[in-house]
Amino acid sequence: MYTDTTFYYLYCINIQCRESVTTHIPDFILPLTETNLLINHKCEACGQTLISAMEVELEQILTDSLIGLPNKSDCDKSY
Repeated sequence: MYTDTTFYYLYCINIQCRESVTTHIPDFILPLTETNLLINHKCEACGQTLISAMEVELEQILTDSLIGLPNKSDCDKSY
């Protein structure tokens, strides 16, 4: 049976990192799952938390509406 898996891209925004989006665009591609959205992924080169374009867009929308995103580390991961 064919299953369609959706992926999303993560980027390092540390300007001094060799894997940074400002240096080149690396392939940090993950399946779009609840678990992947809730945990912090780290850049293997510098340890900076990776972000997705989706997170940047959501943060901008919520900032414009004066609402903040909850910190990922505050999310319940006990399931």
